[in-house]
Amino acid sequence: MLKTLTNKISNMTGAEILRFKKREKNHFLISIILIMAVYVYGGVSNNPLIYWSAFIVMVVLVLLHVLRLAFIEKGVRNILCEHIDLDRYQNIFEHYSAYGQNRARRSKSSQAFYFINMAQIYYLRGDFEESLKMLGEFKPTDFNSIQTQSIARYYYLEFLNKVFNRDSYDLQHYVSVLSTIPTKFQNQKELISQQVNVIKMIDSIVTEKIPITISVESGNNHLEQVELCYYKALNYLNQNQPEEAKSCFQEIVNENPDLFYVKEAKKYLEELV
Repeated sequence: MLKTLTNKISNMTGAEILRFKKREKNHFLISIILIMAVYVYGGVSNNPLIYWSAFIVMVVLVLLHVLRLAFIEKGVRNILCEHIDLDRYQNIFEHYSAYGQNRARRSKSSQAFYFINMAQIYYLRGDFEESLKMLGEFKPTDFNSIQTQSIARYYYLEFLNKVFNRDSYDLQHYVSVLSTIPTKFQNQKELISQQVNVIKMIDSIVTEKIPITISVESGNNHLEQVELCYYKALNYLNQNQPEEAKSCFQEIVNENPDLFYVKEAKKYLEELV
């Protein structure tokens, strides 16, 4: 059911998602008000069964609402990570996000969330200067302490932009700062560990042009799979294996043409003819 919700959201436009969120909020508020009325009635009438039943239902409703919101946000994220629809994802943040609609201008966390998503969009389009500019609009500390993945994404994106913009960078700085981000859950530790491995891989393949054995087996989503295929192709070029590189580039050449990796793949394929 929740997976269906995520898929449904990932196929919506920004306007449709906004309307869906408003309906979701209204249904939740109406349900809570009704249950609270029953809860108060149970207390006033001194009926423990009604009182505690209403309390339990209220807690369950809150938990379900939080869970549904998480899956809605995952659906929005899938517009980028699974559909790789850069235009639709950018439109959502520019026109329908809380910050984009001037509903959360004073919230540092909302500002940071807006700018980091815009930074990722510009990076994926190959506009590294603009992406770095977006990252310069906020600090990682603007995120809430529980937003571990967003904090890690900041440093990860900054590293990627510097690599492809051919700016100087300190690899050990990024390895160190990512490795020391506080985590509470095992999946967060695994994600950061994977990002550390990826930045080491990118440094070797893109900057140093050293042939390596790629330890990352597969991406967590469609976008990451495209990225990994691109790096595998470059690694083959570093090993002087043009046919294998060509095969990897051909796997991604029909993805979104606005994607930086696709543009680069097309250039390399023209050179390898």
